[in-house]
Amino acid sequence: MQLHFAKQLYSKEALIKTAFAFTDKAYIQLHQDSDSYIIEAHKKESSLISDDQLSGEIGNEMLAQIVRQVIYGQTRRIRELVLARALASTVVGKDDNLCALESDHASLDGILADWFERSER
Repeated sequence: MQLHFAKQLYSKEALIKTAFAFTDKAYIQLHQDSDSYIIEAHKKESSLISDDQLSGEIGNEMLAQIVRQVIYGQTRRIRELVLARALASTVVGKDDNLCALESDHASLDGILADWFERSER
């Protein structure tokens, strides 16, 4: 069976991720022509899925992959900001008076001390 996907709508990354998702059910080969990506799928003998079901699932997975890619692109900047903020707030300096780790029960000097040196006392 061959499925054609328009290059204007789908990316090569979505094609590869979709193909990989079905390697347990079918033998997959990828091709392209000037206008489309082509997934050639041959069901494995152990697969209980029909050709129509396989075709439909591959189409749905291709759509899901491209939607993930679109959402990833739309939310990339916010994820980078959140990660940068999270990493920046975990930077601990020995003289940092705002360090969240310092409390009544554990001093910053105790946290930063080498465990072996502290145990040899």
